[in-house]
Amino acid sequence: MPVRKSKRFGVASEIPESADLLWPYASTQLLEAREIKTIGGQARAVLSKALTSGRTLAFVGSGVSNCYGRMTWAEMVAMLDAEAKKAGRTLQPGNGRPWHENPRISGLWQTLESIKFNPNDASSSALLVDAADHAINIIDRIAELGSLSVEPQTSKAREMIKRSLIDDAGHMRRLLKNLQVTVDQEEKLDGLTARQLRSYFSVDVLRKLIDGAPASGPVRRFEFVLKHYAQGVGQPLQVRHRFLVPLVAMLAEDWEGSQRPMDRLESALQGAPETTRPPRSHFVAPERDPLLLMYDLLGLRRFFTTNWDQEIERLFDDKGLARRGDAVPLDNEPGDDDAKRLVGNGDSTVLVYDQTKATRLAAFASQDKLTGPGVAYLHGRATPKDSIVVTGNDYRSLYLKRSDFLSMSQAALKLTFGGNPVLFVGLGMEEEDVLRPLREFMSGSEGIDNRPIVAILPATHEISRVKAQASRLLNDCGVLTIHYGHDAAGLGDAETWLHQRHAEIRKVESALIGRQPVETPTITAPRSLDGLSVRENPTFDLSEECQLLNELMRVVKASAARVGPQTLVESSVLLSCLRELKYQLQSGFLCATLQRIADHRDNWHDNWLDTEANWEPEPSRARENGPKDGVPVYAFGATYLKSGAPDEDNIELRFDWGAPSQTFNGLVDALEAHRKSMESISGGVATQHRGRRVLLLVGSRGVGRGHFFASMRSKERMAKLQAALCGVQDPQPWAVQVFLSIGQRVDIAAARHNFMAGLEDFLRRRGDLGPQVKLSSVINDRLGDLLSIAAHSDKAGRMVVVFNSLDLWFDPSGRGKNGVIDEFLVQIFGKQSRSLPMDVIVVAGARTLPHIFGTVAKVESNKPFKKRSLMAEYDEFRPWEVRKPGLSLADHRALDRRRTALGVDSFYATSARQPTTGLSSFGQPVMSGAEEYGNENYFHILRPARASIVLSAFMPELTGAYIAAILQHAGLAKVMPAPGGSAVPLAQLTGLDQTSIAPLLMDSSDGHRTGKDIIRKYVEHLMARRIIRAAPADIDQMVELVDGKFKGLFEMVERQRYALSLLGACADEIVKGTCPDDPYEETLRKLYEFVERFRRDLETIDRRDREATVIRLCLDEFRRRHERGGEPLPLPMDAKLAELIQKDNPLFNLQHTLLWHLAAFGQAVRFDIILDSPEIQRAARRAFRKPPSESDVIKLIGYAIRLLVYRCLVLPLDRRGEPKFENRRYGTHRSMQLYVLRWLGSPPFEFQEVNQFTVTSYLNQPKDMPRLKRRTHVDLRRTISAFIGFPDIDGELAKDADRRVRSSVTPDRGDDAVRDANRERASTAISTMRSVYSVASIARLGSLEGDLIETQDGSGLFTEHNRQVRWLLLKNSVSKDGLLSIDDIVWALNECGVMSHIRGHLSDANVLFDVAERAACRIESHPNAPLRSRIFLNRAIVMIEQGRGKDVGPRLDAIANNARENKIIRQLATGMGALIDHLAGRTEIAEAVYTKTVELLEEWDRPRSASFFSRHLGNLLNSRRTESAMIEARRRLEASITMAEEGGHQDVMHEALAALAGLQINQGEARSSDVLAHLLTAENYARRVGMSRLVLEVHLHRGRFHMMGGDLTRAVEEFSEALRLAVGNRHKLRVISALTYLAEALSKTSARSGCGALLDLATTMAQSTDYFTGLARAQRLRMAI
Repeated sequence: MPVRKSKRFGVASEIPESADLLWPYASTQLLEAREIKTIGGQARAVLSKALTSGRTLAFVGSGVSNCYGRMTWAEMVAMLDAEAKKAGRTLQPGNGRPWHENPRISGLWQTLESIKFNPNDASSSALLVDAADHAINIIDRIAELGSLSVEPQTSKAREMIKRSLIDDAGHMRRLLKNLQVTVDQEEKLDGLTARQLRSYFSVDVLRKLIDGAPASGPVRRFEFVLKHYAQGVGQPLQVRHRFLVPLVAMLAEDWEGSQRPMDRLESALQGAPETTRPPRSHFVAPERDPLLLMYDLLGLRRFFTTNWDQEIERLFDDKGLARRGDAVPLDNEPGDDDAKRLVGNGDSTVLVYDQTKATRLAAFASQDKLTGPGVAYLHGRATPKDSIVVTGNDYRSLYLKRSDFLSMSQAALKLTFGGNPVLFVGLGMEEEDVLRPLREFMSGSEGIDNRPIVAILPATHEISRVKAQASRLLNDCGVLTIHYGHDAAGLGDAETWLHQRHAEIRKVESALIGRQPVETPTITAPRSLDGLSVRENPTFDLSEECQLLNELMRVVKASAARVGPQTLVESSVLLSCLRELKYQLQSGFLCATLQRIADHRDNWHDNWLDTEANWEPEPSRARENGPKDGVPVYAFGATYLKSGAPDEDNIELRFDWGAPSQTFNGLVDALEAHRKSMESISGGVATQHRGRRVLLLVGSRGVGRGHFFASMRSKERMAKLQAALCGVQDPQPWAVQVFLSIGQRVDIAAARHNFMAGLEDFLRRRGDLGPQVKLSSVINDRLGDLLSIAAHSDKAGRMVVVFNSLDLWFDPSGRGKNGVIDEFLVQIFGKQSRSLPMDVIVVAGARTLPHIFGTVAKVESNKPFKKRSLMAEYDEFRPWEVRKPGLSLADHRALDRRRTALGVDSFYATSARQPTTGLSSFGQPVMSGAEEYGNENYFHILRPARASIVLSAFMPELTGAYIAAILQHAGLAKVMPAPGGSAVPLAQLTGLDQTSIAPLLMDSSDGHRTGKDIIRKYVEHLMARRIIRAAPADIDQMVELVDGKFKGLFEMVERQRYALSLLGACADEIVKGTCPDDPYEETLRKLYEFVERFRRDLETIDRRDREATVIRLCLDEFRRRHERGGEPLPLPMDAKLAELIQKDNPLFNLQHTLLWHLAAFGQAVRFDIILDSPEIQRAARRAFRKPPSESDVIKLIGYAIRLLVYRCLVLPLDRRGEPKFENRRYGTHRSMQLYVLRWLGSPPFEFQEVNQFTVTSYLNQPKDMPRLKRRTHVDLRRTISAFIGFPDIDGELAKDADRRVRSSVTPDRGDDAVRDANRERASTAISTMRSVYSVASIARLGSLEGDLIETQDGSGLFTEHNRQVRWLLLKNSVSKDGLLSIDDIVWALNECGVMSHIRGHLSDANVLFDVAERAACRIESHPNAPLRSRIFLNRAIVMIEQGRGKDVGPRLDAIANNARENKIIRQLATGMGALIDHLAGRTEIAEAVYTKTVELLEEWDRPRSASFFSRHLGNLLNSRRTESAMIEARRRLEASITMAEEGGHQDVMHEALAALAGLQINQGEARSSDVLAHLLTAENYARRVGMSRLVLEVHLHRGRFHMMGGDLTRAVEEFSEALRLAVGNRHKLRVISALTYLAEALSKTSARSGCGALLDLATTMAQSTDYFTGLARAQRLRMAI
């Protein structure tokens, strides 16, 4: 498996690039398999993310203290057990009987005697607790009964524990007492301090003992340890080597002599200097110091501990930090003062918890990373003044005792665990007091990615037990576990190295205790510690520990077989040594695991948030060539219309062949006529134009712009157009052609990429890009470089760029929808680009003509320079208007009116031979000279083709049949029976040969005449084929009648070409779907009645809705045909497949499912990608009579696609003339997409009309976004999951898709095909998520109770969608070749940031926006460029809410004053500046700016942002508490609600609703039911979509409601929960508010003494954030208290 190396600390760690080890956003449900490797990988990923935030709490247990010479819990219990039994056997004063026979002692004694625990087995933790409890009771009761004092007695057992644990003296005494010391020696040891005891454990003593031992004895085997220590006097042994002193003393003695081991040790001690407390690095090696690693390597600063020792305080002391709070001198040793504190290092907080300090604990848990380090002792501390929690009674007394502080105490603990990421180190995770609060949080809605809790645990047991523990902790407590102890990169099914060693040691211990022979294994050190290479990280090498263990095993083997006076001492010492080495091995793995976690953190930071795109489209991917043309073509969204009629294998492509386009021919005729007029005026022949030339073509909706655009994709047509433009019969062909269909993509990246690719290819072909030319790597700068080179080159050759639907990039006012669009287009249409050797053809709708083709540029140019917008940089357009020759005066006047309405300032050239009377009366300049001949821009209004021309071009059989039906119904002709009585289908006779009407279709001079000529051809054809019989003299009358019918038909569908084609396709099935034996007369009658029925239905429909009605009626008709059954399908189906399926409803339902999926995808999709949709597969399977094979399902879906194409419901976007339908892309017409999206819940607007074509803005989202139905949302979610391989409920389908792709490609190109398929899936998923499944659409899903959508884990819709987008980013980061382009990466990062912001996860949002903008640097170099500014505005609002307004103010000012920027973006920046002023207390300034901002945003129809600032204006006025201000505040908040509702922005609306509830509370409506109703409504919505920020606001307002109503208990609960949410989501301003409100509520109770800690923290935070309102509230409250 590929690995990545850590980039920061130089420690090599093998980190598998598997998804489950890198992704920190999986929900608990996504870990249902409970695989330990998956859990561990998820834990590392979650922890990496949490550590990066800097807010993780370290929860430290006794397993860490072992590394510092502290007694273990098991050793302490053994000590208590021995002391209790010793005390129980002593005699009672007075009666001489042992204490254990005393009635008050005997019960405890018997229970203690029955508890058989093994201090060497950590699994007996429950027995250890019981033994400790009973031993303490025995010791204390004996002390109490034997005391003669009447004063209350302190607990003798607890004092013993504290004395043993306050420093490392207890551990050293324990080691020495194993030498079977005498009573006097034991008393002496008990009286020694830690400093005195360290003299026994010095290097000098150990060296003396080894040097005095025989050279061949076992002692010399341990001499190698001394190499760690340099020669010196008074040097202490490291903690991990202390066990060697009693071991060597024991082995060095002659047991037959008089000197015992302790005596020998005392002799060695003679003359040895007394050691002082050693520096930390001498005491414990840095690489074996877990606390130091947590502090330095993981950046942990806040520690919680159940330990009683002061080792964490000692760490702070070593770091030069002053300790405040509950600090006491360390170790009670002299010299422990503040002399060693480092100036400027700050303070650390020390808290020994009890209920009265609950608010201090809450404040400590609420601190941010800037507040400083600290430690909270949750079970007391082993100092004389502090108590400790040892027994169950101690725990209940501390945490459960009824008091005035109990509720606050429980809230503080909930805040600790639920408001912060927590890392457990050194705990066995069996402690009930730790697990109890964790179980409570499992009932909450937050996922493990929102409140990560991770435990690092040793895998010292069988793998089955380890797996069970990991699964139990995750399932019961939501704790992810990292089990360490493996000698490989991960924990699999094999037993761990650590477990094997522990098992071997336990076996040896048993043999030693039983004095039985034992075979000792030879232990080899691991080469890797859980993936951390020992060779590359030698500091974690366990070779020394393994060598010591091997040598010790040899000693044990010899000792176990020996019986003598030394047996007891040997067993005691050897058992102690085995235990010490066992801990050392475990400690080594623990420290290596901490290092590896740091590596994972760095890897996550460097790779998961890596902005480097793994894949960037190459020009070759955009390029395509025509079938017989060597001219390179760069295109997207345009089909290639093939010449000739479709063959039988592709009969569905009848709308996709290269039939003549009368609209195109009309354009060519207009250009040629203009050229002739200009030549007539100038008296000469035109010369070749060298600069940029723009041809603007405007067509109303339904004119057939799409077909016109596609019709240009041929060599013949482009040559004809170029000749008309240039005035040359045979011009040099365009060197490169670029076709860009804006409506086929949801962003501008594809257009920019294809344009750049074509331009770069063009320049290379001309020789302008040699090796010496250096192009920028920043995309926009690179485009500028290319355009500059092209503009300044004098080499021959031109290129052409064709934009279709360019108007979609502009808003209703004609301005670019965003600055990114303006920046791109100004480089093409700007003044600096006049000399470009480029022809730019723009096909646009008449709804919104871009202002770049109007007079705005001229107006902007007249403004002062600093106030000019980007529009001033556009070149003045002022084109020549070209019109088709032969138009009537009425036609000219109609075109004049349309041109005037469009605002185009154009000229119209007329020659001396062409009459112009009346033309100029409509305001059109008439040029009669050559003074303007240098202008080479053109403007032309596209005119629709006639219905008879459209239908005859693509459905000749239907055209002929409909003409016959009209004449039959009118009585002008009689329908004849089939010739000769033969059963010849009517459709074979009515169609007119295309070659006979092609010349008519090519003629565009007079559409009226052409249409009638075609009808005449058809009438003559029908009469010649003897289908009808009529008098030849009536032909003119018949032509007029039919022409009127066709004209009426076109008017009926509002002259919409697509509606006409769809109606024709539906009617065509009547003609082609009849049986050969059906009488022609009956078939024609059905056809006529069908069309008339449509006409009647449409007459009552509003004209604006007729196209949608045509689509609905056609779909209903197609459904009825399937329901009726028995009718032949219009397309032939494979015979075997036909036998397997149901042709009625299920087949139509499959088509319907395909149709709405293709409409929702937002772009054309390849057939193999369509197959991945789970719902499409289900619909296909339901169409079969019995369970089908996979190949049959694919065949049926393919047939359904072809049928949809045949019916004109789906369009094939065939770029290269692919002969197979499987290789094409499929999409829907924009009209069909609009209809489907309206059916799915969208407003009556095309998505592309409201699409902003850029990254999502939190404040500037469009109002007319889709609102999906519940079923649609679920289906789309599953489809997207399948496309990206997301482990959702249908995740297996993604695996099927990969397998299907691999099996369908040839071996030599398999990898390329799979890669391309994955990129296609990712592209389709991105397109869908940017259109109907965007964050703006999802916000609408939770608005109605009837559409309640539950997510899998209850975390909310935003959370679920956020995971999908982040998963796609992950897939891209770990993909070998990459899936996403840099534009997609920027969008996805920003989208995740917006969702995180809406959810309330400010820390995530801030990081994501930061990374998104850094990624955008590869697109734009300037910080105030439009894309980066848009992302920054998203980040700015987050930082303001985090209390960092001062950091963003200067850049907001720069954006607000940037005249080149979009006016809405500038105003948003201005409004955010007012928000900073508001929070800083500059309310007068803020109010004025708020008011102006709301006014402008309402004027510009931006309801979301207007609602946002209106809400803040209402909150500002609300804070003044005057009657007039409150009245105005209510008006502003109600307006905020109304605007948000009208725009469909449910998240903002519910935030305003909560703010209104806050106003009602301030107005004294605390008893009003409306307040709680508003809050409940907001809370229900917030929980459905996953908006914790809104839940937080609800808790604050509800707390204030209860506080004003006198229910202080409920108020404290609400404020505490608000504080937990605020802390967990980094809402610093809300943390301040929650702290002050909580203090205010507590100040009214008997627990008021704890308010100071809360107010202190609130004041500090408010001062650091310039939050005037919060600071003033805290100061007022402090004064009041």
